Amino acid sequence: MLKKIVLSFIFVFTAASLMYARDLNFTGRFVPNDGSTLVFAGQNNRSSDNYVKSVKNIPAGFMIYTALSDLAGLDEAADFGAGETSGAYILKKYPKAALQIGLYLVNSLDEIIDGSLDENITKLGNWIKKSRVPVYLRIGYEFDYPENGYEPEKYIKAYRRIVDKMDEDGVKNAAYVWHSYAALNPRGIEAWYPGDEYVDWCAISYFSNPQWIPMVKFAQRHSKPLMIAECAPMLGHDLREDGKLKWYDKFFRFINTNNIKALCYINNNWDELPMFKDCKWGNSTISDSKLVQKMWLNKISDRRFVNLESLYDSISFSEGENVLIVFCHPDNENSSSAMIFAKVKETLGKNGIPYKIRDLYAMKFNPVLDKAGLEDMKNKKISDAVAKEQKYFKEAGTVVFIYPLWWSGVPAMLKGYIDRVFYPGFAFEFEEAKGTASIKHKKAVVFTTMAMSEKDLENSDLKKALDIIYDDKIFGFSGLKARYHGYFGSLPATDVKDIEAYLSEVEKIINLIN
Repeated sequence: MLKKIVLSFIFVFTAASLMYARDLNFTGRFVPNDGSTLVFAGQNNRSSDNYVKSVKNIPAGFMIYTALSDLAGLDEAADFGAGETSGAYILKKYPKAALQIGLYLVNSLDEIIDGSLDENITKLGNWIKKSRVPVYLRIGYEFDYPENGYEPEKYIKAYRRIVDKMDEDGVKNAAYVWHSYAALNPRGIEAWYPGDEYVDWCAISYFSNPQWIPMVKFAQRHSKPLMIAECAPMLGHDLREDGKLKWYDKFFRFINTNNIKALCYINNNWDELPMFKDCKWGNSTISDSKLVQKMWLNKISDRRFVNLESLYDSISFSEGENVLIVFCHPDNENSSSAMIFAKVKETLGKNGIPYKIRDLYAMKFNPVLDKAGLEDMKNKKISDAVAKEQKYFKEAGTVVFIYPLWWSGVPAMLKGYIDRVFYPGFAFEFEEAKGTASIKHKKAVVFTTMAMSEKDLENSDLKKALDIIYDDKIFGFSGLKARYHGYFGSLPATDVKDIEAYLSEVEKIINLIN
């Protein structure tokens, strides 16, 4: 029978994993700090490349488009009339750059709601997971644009089904964007709102004369970050060629005044694109005018604007999930800890997630921090052995610790490993009697085996002490977010069903690592 503490742990772990980053900052995923704005460019391969060439810098990410009905434009190049676009092209040419995906749902709402497109939702989710970069998914973008024909009730049901299916499939590197056309609408944007728990970002289009006030106020009321999901100066209406510089000036003032968290610039010559050639919107490429290019470079050089080099730190994103397994038990074949160790490796391998192993007893790691080692630590000298271990931590997105509970603590081997590897400057900085974490944007999953029962653990103060000492004061102090710590009791178990239940739950936990 599965023990109650494990059941409650799994429930908390699963809920936290599916929503693990939505509680950051503005209750949304992948949100930079106040005063910071992510920069995206697009909207096709050529315009993205031209943007990089014009500004001589790679933006935080790029815009691409696809339709849920066929998912064209992800692995294979597609041209929907606005130039050739390909997610695979962007991922290969600009590794680690984020993606902002416009997901077209026109004439597909009924099929989404009745489940006919569930397979495509799963395919899209798997593609996003495989990308291993932050993805901002605009579900049914410009939901209130009349020509899209999104009936509010159906739109909400379709949007929610997509997010629910993504969560069910363990997609954790996607943020869900609710994007308004930003034009006057008698129904009000609230009619299309899927709900706070389904929306990570609010967004608007910003072209010639956007009606931005409703969405700005809505985002503020709901504590959501605001994105300019599509923007460019469009000639016509009230904008002429000689007024472009004023458009850009007003645009950047709008970003500063309204705490815009992301801008997505369409770097296109509209008149060259089949879909828009009759609109006479002109050329919005940055390089079209030296004055525009100079202004853009001047504005974008401000420290507020986030490009690729600072993206992951800005949004606290851990690229990919290269996993480091730290296993600490003298018996790596027949112990209870060894069974968990084997299940973790099996599950990671099945899911195609790369991992590395530090089997401390098997590698005969020396856990003793002697006088010479202490002097090295004081002088910030790092031995080759310690530097090697630190490198494994630096390369990992998630660290899995597996160890038994001995004498109400971790084995001396693991404690010694921490003593020697978690150096000042690597794991923490200590200045003026205050410590700050140095291991950033990494998560920890901890499996602890023990002879005592979960009931005895719960009825004592030991669990609270363990959580404080290890999860908080050691891992947490260093910056490792020990979000998930499972205690597996009454081991070695005599009931095969107990062992099978434990291993089944271990598999579920590891399956949530992308």
